[in-house]
Amino acid sequence: MNKKHKQVIDEDIVADNGSEVYAEQKTNQPPEAEAQNIALKPNENQVEAQQSQKKKLDEVEQAVSKQSSKKKKIWNWVFFVINIVVVVCILIYQLSQEKVASPIGLTIHYAPLLVLLTVFACCNLSETLGVSYLVKRNVGKWHPALSYKTNAIGRYYDNLTPLATGGQPFQITYLKGHGVPLHSAMSIPLAKMVFHQISWLLISLVCLIVSFVNPKYNTFVSVTSVVGFILGSAVLFMVVFLSISRSVGKKLVVLVLKFLQKIKIIKNYEKQYEKIMKVLEDYQSVMRQYAKSPKDFVCICFAFLTKLILEFTMPYLIFCTFNGWEGGIMFDFFVMTVLINLAASFFPLPGGTGMSELTFSAMFASYFSGGTLFWALITWRFFSYYYYLLQGIGIITYDMFYGNRKYKWMQRKDMLVQESQVFKQEQINRFRAERNRQRKANKR
Repeated sequence: MNKKHKQVIDEDIVADNGSEVYAEQKTNQPPEAEAQNIALKPNENQVEAQQSQKKKLDEVEQAVSKQSSKKKKIWNWVFFVINIVVVVCILIYQLSQEKVASPIGLTIHYAPLLVLLTVFACCNLSETLGVSYLVKRNVGKWHPALSYKTNAIGRYYDNLTPLATGGQPFQITYLKGHGVPLHSAMSIPLAKMVFHQISWLLISLVCLIVSFVNPKYNTFVSVTSVVGFILGSAVLFMVVFLSISRSVGKKLVVLVLKFLQKIKIIKNYEKQYEKIMKVLEDYQSVMRQYAKSPKDFVCICFAFLTKLILEFTMPYLIFCTFNGWEGGIMFDFFVMTVLINLAASFFPLPGGTGMSELTFSAMFASYFSGGTLFWALITWRFFSYYYYLLQGIGIITYDMFYGNRKYKWMQRKDMLVQESQVFKQEQINRFRAERNRQRKANKR
């Protein structure tokens, strides 16, 4: 036996003896000490989860910094100017056709206008309640103000980015910056998007079926609406399918990515695969979490269904504001509004700029007489687009000058209250200890 081999055997014997001694010491420990050792031992799964969350947070912060960059802000303003230019071009075109009424001579029916404003307020309230329920589900407390501002910031950045994809990172950072745990801050915006998408597709499917049954909806808008519905449902179908069958889903992702790489649409296969699987794992986590509670699923879907129904009802109320009540066309307006939303959903410019205005003009031109079409279009775009830009700017400005300082002051106040309570309890414990010591001394 050579010296090297003998050394290895000796080391193994020492290791075995050491493990036996450790095992003997462990068995001789009392249950309290053993439980303490187990509690002190780090959980590898928790460490991996924390590292994964930190990595995701870094990606979110990179997305936020990219969106907040000077170049991105310039592009946001460019898209906003394009939106204004589209509206101006429509105005010039309709003026050339002598179809725009003077704003001074417009006839306004105030009862439908009041209902319109009420419906718009309830629409925002329903969406805020949906986000509030998600916050309550994850945090354990109702935070209506935080939910409102989180939802408003998401709507603001969604309307600034193509295909409405920029709001989630800002919502995550906003929630995390206001005391929401990292895991909850990441899952709340994702859950909101999933439930909103489910509600949107349910309403869209019903309206698409109605549009194909009734030939009066058969316009070019219906064709573009089908494209929007297919693209929107493909995302949801992929999420549900991967949640049910992960192994088959992964194979499907591989096939699609390899095909896209083959036709030169994507370049880095590994990077895209890793990115897609991370997103899908997050979707799966959300789907599994809420699938366990039918009550949560129904409540959140109901909130977003209510929000969408109210939102799609507003063009009809705008019509009534300029023309008076006419109940027979309410459902027709609802279906056509959903078709407009579907047509603009896949358009790359922020807020569906261009497609929204053109489809609205094409669908409702025959309903608005006396040159009121342009003013109806402006009113609808204000409630569906411009309001959320103004609301987001207002909240960001408020937080910049007052809200963030108020939150930090409230945090400091709570910390001081807790420290005061701890100090008070320490003084009480000292007093009791001193009193007991004096009583024992007196007895002696």
